[in-house]
Amino acid sequence: MMSSRFPARSAGARPDLGSEFRAGSARRRARLAAGAAAGAAGLLAAAAYAGDRVLTGSISERVVGDTNFQLDPGADGGFGSETSVNLAYADRAGADTLSLRGGLRYAAYTGDVNDNIAGLFPSVSGSWQRLRSDRSLTLNFSGSVRPVEFDSTSFVLLPGDPGDPDVEDPDVEPVVGLVNRNDDTLRGAFSIGAAYSYQVTPNETLDFNTSAQRVDFLDDTGGRFSPSTTLDFGAGWSRNVSSSWNGGISTGVTVIKTDESNERDSVSLFIAPSIGYARTPNQTFNASLGPSVNFLSGGGRSSEVTPGIRASLGAQYVTGPASFRLSLSNSTRPSDDGVTSNVTSFGAAFTRRIDATQSLNASAAASLQTPLGDSTGGDDITRYSVKGGYSIEVNSLTSARAGLAAAYTEDRGGSETAYSANAGLSYRLTEQTSADFGYVFRIEDGDGQPTSHRVSVTLRRDFSLLP
Repeated sequence: MMSSRFPARSAGARPDLGSEFRAGSARRRARLAAGAAAGAAGLLAAAAYAGDRVLTGSISERVVGDTNFQLDPGADGGFGSETSVNLAYADRAGADTLSLRGGLRYAAYTGDVNDNIAGLFPSVSGSWQRLRSDRSLTLNFSGSVRPVEFDSTSFVLLPGDPGDPDVEDPDVEPVVGLVNRNDDTLRGAFSIGAAYSYQVTPNETLDFNTSAQRVDFLDDTGGRFSPSTTLDFGAGWSRNVSSSWNGGISTGVTVIKTDESNERDSVSLFIAPSIGYARTPNQTFNASLGPSVNFLSGGGRSSEVTPGIRASLGAQYVTGPASFRLSLSNSTRPSDDGVTSNVTSFGAAFTRRIDATQSLNASAAASLQTPLGDSTGGDDITRYSVKGGYSIEVNSLTSARAGLAAAYTEDRGGSETAYSANAGLSYRLTEQTSADFGYVFRIEDGDGQPTSHRVSVTLRRDFSLLP
């Protein structure tokens, strides 16, 4: 997912790899020390708590070369090393369930042109749930530090690492893409949450939830980004009207505080009736729709009240060899620019197993971000991406894959359209060890139409520490 370039040199000269192989500037390494320590603490907490529970993990080493990692017109190529360590702990004994996941990723590249995507990046998440016959309590947290450049259009086109776990908060909406080019900024996102559910009668349930999220930015020398704090409080009531249908109503408040003096804080209230249908556990549909009102204040401007809509829709259909999932939502969230915005997002995913060894997959994601009121923070942000792929298990040890992708982004920085094609081959060396060979071609439909040829070799080792 990252890169670097070969330094210019005279014909026949040998590169000084000792001086050229870097992991980012000293300033970035110092800034990341605290984040790395937090990630390591999460990993150690899992191991310390483990006892006779289940503790699994993986370590992978990837050597990668790319002719133009960040799709910059005229950029040189290079190579790098990416090391990932992941741990997952699970304790499902009795009525309590505890899960912890942590990861550390270290990347180093030749040259200094890609210092903005090199360094040590931690992420950690976890949850605890207590179940009783008529009630449940869930606590969760997550935290991660990563370059904002990972959210740029060119990086969105890169396929995910086969088999690597996602240790970030699964409730965070996926980023489709940003017009960010060679930005040195690091984005740190940290959140905690709690949810309580109480079954009043066999057919009626009350739900309460709260969460807090803090987003900070490091090395934002251009002053483009603004830290923010978001607090959410919600409550809901639902009733089963039949074996398949249910209805209910939910209400809540979202408080957004930004650190940017010329941007406004907001308080948003909503109420939304909901309906749900479950023909089977694998064939479900739910939707909610209702009004919202947003109170904007601060930023050196007069206070303002704006109306809005709070909506969500979700559906899944899993049967036999096929599965389909759909989501749509509309809510008020802060942008990375510190602007309180109305965010509409869409996601869909489809998989189809052709036979015992072959399968197809496709996904699409889109979002529209519109500032509320008279904001000075920026204009609308439009993003979308589509991906499709084919995979085949050649034999018990070997599998192959191929895919296509496209992404589009338009924001204050302009617009970008990029396309990619990828192919890969995985081979299982032992029960716990595998090797992967991958190739990705990318091209951007813009000035100079920069292209990228990326080749990678990954060695991965899975392990089980407990039991």
